Amino acid sequence: CSALGGGTCHVSTTPNRTFVAVANYDGGERSEKRSGSSLAVYHLHPDGRIGDLAAALTHKGKGTNGNPARQGEPHAHMAYVEACGPDHKDGYAVLTPDLGLDQVKQYFLSPNGVLLPHPGRESVSHAAGSGPR
Repeated sequence: CSALGGGTCHVSTTPNRTFVAVANYDGGERSEKRSGSSLAVYHLHPDGRIGDLAAALTHKGKGTNGNPARQGEPHAHMAYVEACGPDHKDGYAVLTPDLGLDQVKQYFLSPNGVLLPHPGRESVSHAAGSGPR
């Protein structure tokens, strides 16, 4: 299967191993010619094989000009997944640091694979040029 973006740099599974989240360093929106998914989530089969795509999102924008050479476009660095509750029925938080945006994006992944910006906490901004990883 395709990770839907270039420079796949981090892969993480949900604690109960029903989904795998993939961060793509070169997956943000850049131009008509170069664009892809910053974050992709796939179903996982019980035997560990990657299944169908559940969701994908593309980061947009650029950094706060702290480091224009490296922050002219999005660069997702990681897809950290954590359960929102003790039994996984409440879904998952997915945190994605983006060097190019000087932000950590926060998403909510539902138990059935719907990926949305985290309600009330879509991102945490960091100092210009800090490039969170």
